[in-house]
Amino acid sequence: MKILHTSDWHLGRKFVNEDLLATQSDFVDWLVETVRTEKIELVAIAGDVYDRSVPPEEAVALLGRALDDIVGAGAQVVMIPGNHDNTTRLGFGERAFGLAGIHIRGSIKPERAGAPFFLDFADGPLAVVAVPFLDPGMYFVRGADGEYPESQFERTHEGALQDAIQTAHSTISERGTKRSLILSHAFVAGDIDSSDSEKVLRVGGTDRVSLNVFEGFSYAALGHIHKPYSFEEDRISYSGSPIPYSFSEEAQKIVRIIEMAPDGSIEVEERAVPIGRRVATIKGLLADLLTEAKHAYADDCWVRAILMDTEVRLNPMAQLRTRFPHTIAIENNALDARSQTGGPDVEKIDSLTDEQLAEHYWLDVREEKLEGEYRSLLVDAIIAEKESAQ
Repeated sequence: MKILHTSDWHLGRKFVNEDLLATQSDFVDWLVETVRTEKIELVAIAGDVYDRSVPPEEAVALLGRALDDIVGAGAQVVMIPGNHDNTTRLGFGERAFGLAGIHIRGSIKPERAGAPFFLDFADGPLAVVAVPFLDPGMYFVRGADGEYPESQFERTHEGALQDAIQTAHSTISERGTKRSLILSHAFVAGDIDSSDSEKVLRVGGTDRVSLNVFEGFSYAALGHIHKPYSFEEDRISYSGSPIPYSFSEEAQKIVRIIEMAPDGSIEVEERAVPIGRRVATIKGLLADLLTEAKHAYADDCWVRAILMDTEVRLNPMAQLRTRFPHTIAIENNALDARSQTGGPDVEKIDSLTDEQLAEHYWLDVREEKLEGEYRSLLVDAIIAEKESAQ
């Protein structure tokens, strides 16, 4: 059987101020066509389906269309909420949806969060453990006596996940099912660089989940990290988000296609997602950015420009967009550094005359004293403005 693993759609999200809904819709179209042409039998969506707990109507409508079209293309769906999703809203009607082949697992109650269910395919059954994002502060709930329920696990992300799936293997074994799939939205311990668009789950390392938690499953479909990563010969993998949501996500976006045999052995293929605009960060003097050929790769990207000019440039965004029409962010490291060391102390500003403020401004911007003809012109302009205001 064939499984397609994807995650972190973040439907309804914007990139800086750019609306991405049309691009997300294009991804859905591409995904559905991939399901149809590759004869995918199960699509695993590993959390952060929406970008926020109360998604906009357009995002809800797009998810509805995506699920309808995936099922119409011949696949079933397994979906879990991530830390951006509201478990109740995403899990609404999960039993009724299950009858249509859309299996949503939104409950974070300990008795249900990691309970396996079984799906039948032409080459045999598959055990599925679909664990929603488990915030330990909400999973481990104090009883009426004020005490936490007994558990052999710590009240961390790893402990919550271990507690939820502790009986899954025995249940699967009792059924005699040889292959299994687990979905989880978590931050595994490993050599991983998170992106700027991922929410921090916890500080101090309590967010990390050991790879050992996923021992014994044929494949672990993970969500939360926006870049693709894999461990243990692809058996434990992040698909990453389908389109970039921050400038740190320059890597090629993918989905994973898993061919799983009846005995649980797998072959995994990375399939590049050809949808959406790539991101690029370019750095240098404004004049160089506008002319140098080495920046040609960024011509059609979402662009963040880091300017190194030590003088203020007139409307740099408009200038950059003449070459890079999708420039959406500008930083000026050189001016920012100077603004932290130059200029008068804030406490002294009120005691300065207009002429003295102009001198400080000129020195900060031009790195030279305001003298001669320029000083005379500026002082005359200040005096004229004062006289007209009286």
